[in-house]
Amino acid sequence: MAQNYYFDNAASSMPYPEVVKRVAETMAINYANPSSLHFAGQSSMAVIEKTREIAAKAIGANPAQICFTSSGTEANNMAMLGFCRSLPKPAHIITSAIEHSSLLAPASQLEKEGYRLTYLKPGQDGIISPRSLLAAITPDTKLVSIMHANNETGVVQDIAAMADIAHLYGATFHTDAIASFMKIGIDVVCMGIDMLSASGHKCYGPKGVGFLYAKDVECLEPLMLGGSHERGIRPGTLNVEQIAGLGEAIALCIKNGSGDRERIREIKQLLVDGIAGEGNGILINGSQESCLDEIVNFFVPGGRADMMLAAMDMRGLQVSAGAACDAGAIGPSHVISAMGRGEGGASIRFSIGRQNTLDEASAAVKIFLEATRSKGLL
Repeated sequence: MAQNYYFDNAASSMPYPEVVKRVAETMAINYANPSSLHFAGQSSMAVIEKTREIAAKAIGANPAQICFTSSGTEANNMAMLGFCRSLPKPAHIITSAIEHSSLLAPASQLEKEGYRLTYLKPGQDGIISPRSLLAAITPDTKLVSIMHANNETGVVQDIAAMADIAHLYGATFHTDAIASFMKIGIDVVCMGIDMLSASGHKCYGPKGVGFLYAKDVECLEPLMLGGSHERGIRPGTLNVEQIAGLGEAIALCIKNGSGDRERIREIKQLLVDGIAGEGNGILINGSQESCLDEIVNFFVPGGRADMMLAAMDMRGLQVSAGAACDAGAIGPSHVISAMGRGEGGASIRFSIGRQNTLDEASAAVKIFLEATRSKGLL
């Protein structure tokens, strides 16, 4: 069987073996409903509270400020809809044109409900200038939501500066940290973050679990009704085993972080040098000075993403053309388009995981160039 080279970790990362074991063990042992008052139920709740402590410590928060969700998508929806629906209309909300669809879709819904939305555009480097926020914000602005690191380009924003501007005008600041959580340091107090979204399966944990940090949980209206779970913010029986797996993943990321970071940085440099350093016209989307080590997004002039992905997949290389949630789209992503690039070419994202090796990266470069040449692009 031909070897596969998986470089789509921003869509979903390979869980640690210890996480898989922890999920299975918890499912077998802590099967009781954590809302039950008997010993078995409280044992399940103890597992949840342990992860709540781990997650809170990882971002400098208080455990009581962590609300577990089914995904980063739900966390973004809770932050946008749950917070804004507690505001009087027509409140003003600022976000960006390069957010994930799980934030842009609720923003669009809020517009239909009478809220006023402003979408900040990035520069060609993918960076949103704090000056653009300062120019757009008004005394009526109640929420500013800017993602920490972009899931397609990896470009990291100056969140602390934008949080300062938001607070200067009395607005609450939320960041989608799904792509950056456990990859770069986050301190919600030092960075002035009032709400933050995170997801398990982007940091070597299980799918089906995430969390929303909220400095003031009382500011959120529940999106669902029918229970008092999670202090009344999110009704529904908590997914004990997935939450346990998330806690295990966070702990392992903290333990292994420095070693993994150095190797991931070397792999990214090999990909950049091998693909965009050949003088073949292939470019990199987004700033490389302010970017995650895990993501590099290449622009191939004249390319068509679906055809290139198929050609690479046939050769055993798995990458993507953008967010997994938008994988069915053939045209350029809204992120690349907002940066002023996208027409007349294909954007291909490599996202590196802790399991990837330099040998795999070398093979990936070879496959990428072969697939590109097979389409007559080089």
